[in-house]
Amino acid sequence: MLPDTSNSALDVDAVSADRSSESRFADPTFLLSEQAGNAPDQLDLEQEQLKLAKAHDWFVESNLRGSHETSRTRPLEPQDDVVSWSGYGHAALDADALFMAEWRDQYGPTVANLESTPERVLDIGCGVYGQWILAAAQAPGWEATRFVGLDLAPVLVPTSMLPAEVRSRVVFVQHDFLRPLPFDDGQFDYIRTCGVTAGVPEPSWDPLIEELKRCLAPRGTHEIADTPSRPTLPPHLREEFDTILEKHLLNVNLRSVLPATLAMNGMHDVVHTRVRTIPKPWGMLDETNLAAGPEEARVKARVLMASLARYTASHAASLSRTITRASEPDSPQVSPLSGDTLARGPGLAAAAHLRDQSECESTIRSGTAEWNKLASISALMTQQWGWTCRVDAEMETQLNDHLRIAEERLLEATQAASAIEEGSPLPANAQMDQREELRVAQQKAEARRREVAAQLQAVRDRLETAGNVRSPEPDLDMSPSQEILPKLLILAGRSPDKLRQTQETVAKLAPGVETKPLILDLASLKKVRQAGEEVESWGIAIDVLINNAAVMSIPQRELSEDGYELQFASNHLGPFLFTNTILPSLKRATAPRIVSVSSWGHHQSPVNFDDINWEKSYDKFATYGQSKTANILFAIGLSSKRGVCAVSLHPGLIRTDLWRHLTREDQLPVGLINEDGSNGDRFPYKNLQEGAATHIVAAFEPTLQDHAGVYLDDCQIQPEVEAYAVDKENAERLWSVSEELIQKALAQ
Repeated sequence: MLPDTSNSALDVDAVSADRSSESRFADPTFLLSEQAGNAPDQLDLEQEQLKLAKAHDWFVESNLRGSHETSRTRPLEPQDDVVSWSGYGHAALDADALFMAEWRDQYGPTVANLESTPERVLDIGCGVYGQWILAAAQAPGWEATRFVGLDLAPVLVPTSMLPAEVRSRVVFVQHDFLRPLPFDDGQFDYIRTCGVTAGVPEPSWDPLIEELKRCLAPRGTHEIADTPSRPTLPPHLREEFDTILEKHLLNVNLRSVLPATLAMNGMHDVVHTRVRTIPKPWGMLDETNLAAGPEEARVKARVLMASLARYTASHAASLSRTITRASEPDSPQVSPLSGDTLARGPGLAAAAHLRDQSECESTIRSGTAEWNKLASISALMTQQWGWTCRVDAEMETQLNDHLRIAEERLLEATQAASAIEEGSPLPANAQMDQREELRVAQQKAEARRREVAAQLQAVRDRLETAGNVRSPEPDLDMSPSQEILPKLLILAGRSPDKLRQTQETVAKLAPGVETKPLILDLASLKKVRQAGEEVESWGIAIDVLINNAAVMSIPQRELSEDGYELQFASNHLGPFLFTNTILPSLKRATAPRIVSVSSWGHHQSPVNFDDINWEKSYDKFATYGQSKTANILFAIGLSSKRGVCAVSLHPGLIRTDLWRHLTREDQLPVGLINEDGSNGDRFPYKNLQEGAATHIVAAFEPTLQDHAGVYLDDCQIQPEVEAYAVDKENAERLWSVSEELIQKALAQ
């Protein structure tokens, strides 16, 4: 059972109705378990084991990529994936159990207000573990009630595990509830139908209600309960999935289907109840929102987020298969695993289908991984109690040391291998043995480096997700040079807590340096102007301004507070306004310097003047590239129009939180990572100290005063820049467009 992501809580739609028509049933009998009333020592345990083994064989199991768990589904034809995506795996059952337990704790066995405890109960869609039945059978007041659970799948509850007083009152039947039911007329005075919405096409509700009415005794109650059954998908995939539901005539909104169906089947006293159970975390995918609200609600929201994220991730393969199959054109289709020919030709079609499916699956997995991290126990403890995981913090320090040692050994092995290649006085056979020995040593050193790097990244992910600010890498020389120590260091950022922590770090490293925090939200032009005006009110001279903040490759198009594409707004428009606002403070300095931190990413796109807000189409890499091109053009414009020395730079490839939106599928094809997730060998990576080196040169190298507008890389002026990024006409045009956009936003 899954929520409709548009609401603020998990809502249960419960519809109850009474049957008032006469029954054709005269002599009630009731199905009893074959072993009802037997004492545990009289049970045929061997026969029970055979039945359970047969039941387990009914399911189709497959390994989950990236997990030790398996996916468990019912036997399906390929086209049936849509109606059974959730399956019967552990993650699905855990989510069901979580929801059912919360529901039961708050409302008891039923949402409907029953006049008396029912004597004979039918549970449609009881599930493979009969959770509701086994709980209700032991609920106070229900000790005499007898239960029948019916499900398409076999029930996996060992009879011998049930108390004798429960065994004598419970039986499970495997049957398709969309076919005529194997029960007599009027056999039950309470029928419960729960969690079946995603498996009932809209035209099938009428015959199902008619059949259940036949089985319901006069004055009996039929309760139908469910949550809107959709998987937790990213927005664009959610729309695709909703389209598939419509195509298969599946309407998961009970309120739009059932009232008319119940009325047409002569069901009276229909009552619709909306029950709010567990607060939903959807739309709360950040620490600020997850920390809001009552404490109990926050805890439940996190627990549910983690459970449903795992739930969806465990079915990423079947979901992506369903979505990509549905997106194929209306032409002969087959599974790419079947070997049959697809409409576009056997090779191209199968390859395209597999590629699309892989991309879709990766999108689902990356999204659920992000939700799961936000719901982590460490994040919860940090937000609620200010807890810091000292084990992870200490482990990060140790792994940094281990990584440095691993890299040194790899370098030694590589250099030794190169020396052998250049020539050796040893005999040929000895040289061959030595080469092989060094090759093995080199492979081991590389494997060790990758292993440590992966462990370090995992620890850093946990620390960042929990909200802890990592200390600088311990292998770096963090002692500041006395020659460039400023009298005042203004620290600008959105988070007061992070600014305070950075102030504390600076105080330890450079006790004589005064720091001043400045709240600056680059995604809001009004707040940018306020921050700039605050700086101007100080009446100081600013020698160096480094525009360093950025966001990168946001998966879906997002807009800033002012309605502009978020990467362009945060990476360019915000710094543009802030710089121009504090320009008087900069010009009070003798030789002011402005550093605009760009990126190699500027190669990905020029400034898209025809659609600068990316309303026609959106590409997360191109939009980031546009903003980085704008950073270079801004430095050129500042130098020519404002008469100050401004330069731009590429800091290098450094793994920071800026990468948080890049998935494995983004990084692997271009060589940013290897198959095992370690840093790829195609590009040279830098640590924090190496990355900051170009910033230092750009800010303080005296000779750059005569080279305003240049672009730096690896501490050197870099001539290999895209022509559109250094074009003066583009710089002039961007300046004019930026002024117009900012004036429009501030005028609102």
